[in-house]
Amino acid sequence: MNDAIVSDRQILDLTDALVFEKTGCHLGDAQRALLQAAWSGERQSYDQIAESCGYSAHYLRKHIGPSLWQLLSHVVGEKVTKLNCKRVIERRLNASSPRLSSPHSTVLADAFRVSPLPEPLLSGPSSPSPMPYQDWGEAAHVETCYGRQEELATLTQWLTGDRCRLIGVFGVGGMGKTHLVTYLAQHVTGFDCVIWRSLHNAPPLSALLSDVLNALARSTPSQLVPAQPSIQALLDRLRAQRCLLILDNLETLLQGGRSSGHYRAGYEDYGHLLQRVGETQHTSCLLITSREKTKEFTLLAGEHQTTRAFSLKGLSVQGGQQILQAKGIIQESEQASYELVHRYGGNPLALKIISMTIQDLFGGSVGAFLHQETAILAEISALLDQHFNRLSPMEIAALQGLAIARDPITLNALCDDLFPTPSRRQILDALTSLGQRSLLEHHDGLLSLQPVVMEYVSEKLIGAIATEIQHPNAPFRSLNQHSLLKAEAKDYIRDIQARLLLQPLLDQLLQHFKTPDALSKHLTTLLHTHQQRNPLEPGYLAGNLLNLLLHLGTDLSGYDCSNLTIWQAYLETANLNGVNFANSDLSTSVLMETFASTLSVAFSPDGTYFATATTDNDICLWQTHDGRKVLVYQGHRGWVHSVAFSPKDAILASGSEDKTIRVWDIQTGQCLKTLRGHQDWVWSVAFSPDGTLLASSGNDQTVRVWDVATGQCLQILEGHDNWVWSVAFNANQTLLASGSNDKTLKIWDATTGLLLKTLPDHRDWVQSVAFSPIANLLASGSRDHTIKLWDAATGTCLATLEGHTNWVQSVTFDPSGTWLASASNDQTLKIWTVETGVCLRTFHCSIQDIWSVAFSPDSKAVILGGSDQTVQLWDVHTGQCLKTLRGHISGILSLDVSSCGTHLVTGGSDRTVRIWDLAQGHAMLTLRGHSSWVRSVAFSPQSSRVASGSSDHTIRLWDSTSGQCLRVLRGHDSWVRSVQFSADGLTLVSGSTDHTVRLWDVGSGECLHVLQGHTSWVRCVVYAPSGAPERIASSSDDQTIRIWDSHSGQCLRVLTGHTSGIWAVAFSPDGRFLASGGDDCVIKIWDVATGHCLQTLEGHQNWIQAIAFSPDGTYLASGSNDQTIRLWHLPTGQQQQCIHSHHNRIWAIAYSVQENPEGVHETVLISGSEDETIRLWNPTTGQCIKSLRAQRPCEGMNIQGVKGLRETQKEALRALGAIELPLQQAEP
Repeated sequence: MNDAIVSDRQILDLTDALVFEKTGCHLGDAQRALLQAAWSGERQSYDQIAESCGYSAHYLRKHIGPSLWQLLSHVVGEKVTKLNCKRVIERRLNASSPRLSSPHSTVLADAFRVSPLPEPLLSGPSSPSPMPYQDWGEAAHVETCYGRQEELATLTQWLTGDRCRLIGVFGVGGMGKTHLVTYLAQHVTGFDCVIWRSLHNAPPLSALLSDVLNALARSTPSQLVPAQPSIQALLDRLRAQRCLLILDNLETLLQGGRSSGHYRAGYEDYGHLLQRVGETQHTSCLLITSREKTKEFTLLAGEHQTTRAFSLKGLSVQGGQQILQAKGIIQESEQASYELVHRYGGNPLALKIISMTIQDLFGGSVGAFLHQETAILAEISALLDQHFNRLSPMEIAALQGLAIARDPITLNALCDDLFPTPSRRQILDALTSLGQRSLLEHHDGLLSLQPVVMEYVSEKLIGAIATEIQHPNAPFRSLNQHSLLKAEAKDYIRDIQARLLLQPLLDQLLQHFKTPDALSKHLTTLLHTHQQRNPLEPGYLAGNLLNLLLHLGTDLSGYDCSNLTIWQAYLETANLNGVNFANSDLSTSVLMETFASTLSVAFSPDGTYFATATTDNDICLWQTHDGRKVLVYQGHRGWVHSVAFSPKDAILASGSEDKTIRVWDIQTGQCLKTLRGHQDWVWSVAFSPDGTLLASSGNDQTVRVWDVATGQCLQILEGHDNWVWSVAFNANQTLLASGSNDKTLKIWDATTGLLLKTLPDHRDWVQSVAFSPIANLLASGSRDHTIKLWDAATGTCLATLEGHTNWVQSVTFDPSGTWLASASNDQTLKIWTVETGVCLRTFHCSIQDIWSVAFSPDSKAVILGGSDQTVQLWDVHTGQCLKTLRGHISGILSLDVSSCGTHLVTGGSDRTVRIWDLAQGHAMLTLRGHSSWVRSVAFSPQSSRVASGSSDHTIRLWDSTSGQCLRVLRGHDSWVRSVQFSADGLTLVSGSTDHTVRLWDVGSGECLHVLQGHTSWVRCVVYAPSGAPERIASSSDDQTIRIWDSHSGQCLRVLTGHTSGIWAVAFSPDGRFLASGGDDCVIKIWDVATGHCLQTLEGHQNWIQAIAFSPDGTYLASGSNDQTIRLWHLPTGQQQQCIHSHHNRIWAIAYSVQENPEGVHETVLISGSEDETIRLWNPTTGQCIKSLRAQRPCEGMNIQGVKGLRETQKEALRALGAIELPLQQAEP
């Protein structure tokens, strides 16, 4: 073989051919990745290889590595290791037939020199790989399985011979169920894939199904991840391929304190899973381990059935002796070994634990131990009790800390979690001792506990804290030493701690205190007693009490929490109105943040920070490791649609609706430059790879290239026919790509600005473009629900990735170019393997509309931002949500006045509908149910009902007196932008971004008509007033207004004249005229009968969002993104008033006739803004009569003298209503 012409890739392919020739199986993806990294010429550790190829180090080190070296040793006939593999294999290949050839290259490999896309992506179906896919989750690699040959033989027969569908392995704690089943799964054959999952953290079934279905999709690239995880979806996959699915520690889901086999509340659906798997025809097997047999096995299991139950007994004497020998216990006599193994029931864990006692206290003599020890300890809990009593306080504290942590943690993290913090020597001594006692587990330098030990320690800790709470005169040792809930922990860990620690503790306490109210009062008394006796005493007591109160459902508003050390309290979602935190220490507690919907996210080059751009005109800088806000960059006067970090310098850039780009100093927050030139909104900014250039795109249909150092505009690239949503540079800075509303991508020469190619294959707007970092591979995401991969050099579409069910808003490659992430309005994030185009994982996110996604520099995490004021950080490998940041902004998006003028209804960005008493100036009712922005609200003519339309695609009908939701109307496929009742209140009209107008029967909720004709978003719909011809007007982003017959649904007239989208339309009181306003910043007055434009009113400097006629039709009011309200005298067309008072865009306006205290009826103008206020105006003078604002989450919360908060946190709390008042001095 000629080394000069044979590449590493060819060697890899030839090795694969050798393996196939010898075994009939090909190398798997993980094996190929490890092998390629091992002979790359660089001495890489498993951690380094894991980072580069996207697998966990534990998975490579414990599973893939050992099996791969053993396989290759068998194939080549000599020992192969990670260090010698290249030398040995090259020697073997040199001796083999020269006819061995590598598979053919594909288009992507030739074009980009990256791993090839497989044939199915480019042509048709692929042949299945014979190599079984393995996903071991948290399973440890098992090297040996002492004394279990008979059990392994039986289970193997059940799996492969009898082909059982459901198998349960049952036995007491410590009996080795997990060990046995894992060893079995590592060696069993005949399955297409093996998936192992632990249930010891009690995941809800929906989460488990999502995880397993994602894993199954990875095992068969041609399969898509189901849109919704379900038992049926799992069964479909279990029929499609032969899979061994292992669920370990099912007992975690079962109730204690009653007859065995009953599920805990909320986990009954696991029983449905077992029953369906056992009863349904499929070729796979679900294998579970549990300490208790569930009722499904009682009903289904039988010797000749496809469901079997295996009761795992203790080890034989020989097996027990092998464990003792492995622990250094020398066999004195067969009788002594027999008696010891027999005494502990052959329990492997018990034997491991007791062996340390024999060595420590009895010099390794089994006989001496047996002579001294007389108690028969058949139960592992009794053994653990005895062992626990021998532990030092430091050892007990360490065990409790590890039990609370749930996941493996570092030594430093354990030290930080304990109070008081132990010295390093203390904790090391304790951990050494625990390791010697077999009570500790090590995972790649991390510390954890076996599930049986973790459960035991958790129960002991819960019992100790319950006793302390029930007997408050005793010292609060455990309650003050440990935080049961880690407020700053990863989201999924905090959820587990709430489920498995807080809730069981509350359940135990409720048995004593009987009612939640009585328990709440007792916990509150404990808090106040501690406050009086031990003000500011360090520890976790106050934080634990507050977490318990909140988990119990207690309203904390008005609580006195001053002069307390409040650590690890999770207060982000609590009602903190009027809470007094004066002088308290809130270090490590999590409180509310204030930020609006997130339009763009980006990581700093080193991953230390991430930035978010929001609809409150700000950019926020956050620390990645703890989610703390560091800085807020302020200066833009419009929504910030894009943010990007420079790859070289400590600067970031932002693009805004105010038509500017700003360049900021990351550390100081200072605005270094403001780049002006765009004539409309800026949608996207992107730095070149060397940081010297900045590209931007906007509504003015241009792409601009700027010199970062000077701020000079170097190029204006023109060619798109509509808004340009996204821009991106390629890796070597020669090309620039742009995506537009005109449904095309364009490739430009980044130096000359020459248009090189136009790529027209998308069927709808192109929302996002991204270049791979390693080649001219380009990705685009579109509102046609697809992602496309392109060869940017040739313009060839290489692949279309399908799976999303709504707009794809954002796409991005990871820094290695291995993966592509896509975010969609279908509330999912998908991770795609670039090599194959296969969806690797689907994350079902709680964010209503995901607008932006970014990979961390190490490719381990992604950050998401969206419309519902939520930012989330996800672990790419595990699919776990690591951190959720929630903003609290209550912008007013819509309003309407009751027919009598006494009440107001508003819809907001906080997803609520509020009904206000205008005379009293406060919200009477807050109606919750929508899951996204409430874009439109309307009173019925009798004011008895309220309708609301939302970005969650639904319309809700409410009783305006009780606040009860009467009906939910479904039918629109996208955001509902506008709703209004007919004059008789019997019909409702709605307009949506799905381009349709719908008419609904209010009584039945039936959709009567779907009015089609608009070719873009419908922004506004209105009925003609009573007495006028029965008409509906609708306005759209297609720059037209349509007049419809409200009975037949026929389109009677199309009004044209606007040059951009039309946000607002309104009939005059007599129905003869129509007013409209929109993106072109002008208002037009139309004759309804003729369709002629009578007037064009100019003056606004930004989009017009709302218009309203005065009751007599003489005046027209308009509200705009320029933050002004303008009043127009229609007979003359003159502007009469320009009101500057709101501090953000004005979404809604309405006139109302109200009776003043003297009984005189006065006309009032009402406006609602994104600045969270509603203002009532005298339309004649322009004077503000009254300002209304909903109660904020922290209204009246006192943070005077608070410690442990950054200034940015205090600023956020002040924005949410917090105040700073000194504590009242006590009277002498």
